[in-house]
Amino acid sequence: MSKLRGMVFGSFIGDAMALGPHWIYDQSKLKDHWSEKNPFVAPIEKYHKTKEKGDFTHYGDQVLMYFQFLKMNHEFDAKNFYRDYKVFMQGYDGYKDEATKETLEHLSRNVLLGSRSNELGGATGFFVPAWLYPNCPDKALELAVERTRLTHNNDLLLERTAFLVQWLFSVLKGDTPRKGLDKIKGNFSEAINSDLEKAISVLSDDPDSAISSFGQSCNSDHAFPASVYYILKFQEDLKNALIQNVYGGGDSAARGMVIGAILGAYLGESAIPVQWMATLNHFKEIDALLK
Repeated sequence: MSKLRGMVFGSFIGDAMALGPHWIYDQSKLKDHWSEKNPFVAPIEKYHKTKEKGDFTHYGDQVLMYFQFLKMNHEFDAKNFYRDYKVFMQGYDGYKDEATKETLEHLSRNVLLGSRSNELGGATGFFVPAWLYPNCPDKALELAVERTRLTHNNDLLLERTAFLVQWLFSVLKGDTPRKGLDKIKGNFSEAINSDLEKAISVLSDDPDSAISSFGQSCNSDHAFPASVYYILKFQEDLKNALIQNVYGGGDSAARGMVIGAILGAYLGESAIPVQWMATLNHFKEIDALLK
């Protein structure tokens, strides 16, 4: 149970911590406005202007909505999900990214089709089915990939989602992140393995230099190998992994959700500072979902 709770709270904390400095790309500017001594702050830039300290970005909000949907319905039906997603997003007062806008535009024409986006944010709910089906990895993988497809219908992102689910189950079973990665990498394409090798090749580099080599953007071509790097670089230290991820700048929220889920699953709930948990404005809501 500790590993599963660590997985869930680690991911949501990774998002909430990144809310304040989200999408600041200039690392020197970021360090002038954000510090690990006070890691949860209100939005600094305009993107999340309706949010407060301890809230989620649009990634966390959509993943929470997905979690609630699965908990209530137990099974995943695309038509029912789109119905609830459309209602949720049409009334949403937070940031709507291009993938959301494209998906909603399709739904307005009764076209059940996700956007073409390959942004890592589309895969951030990959851990949710693992909570509901911890003993059924095949089912969890199928649900996670389907959920990504409904808003981000991009083949490479779907494969990256599948990789994350398999990696997650490996660490839930007790493998270190590095050992788990080595076990499963043969199951994936040359493109995925290129991402992994890129991350491994710069493990000796400092985080600021490494993130510059990957790119800081939302594009999963940048954000996926960057997330792998942070997980492997700080595989025994979830706290520092999330801190260094924020210092990396750019789309730290999507990366943070991936990093928090994998390392939370590996290290368990005890690896998360208690005061961080208490800062989440949705703590009670998430805690109730986990019972």
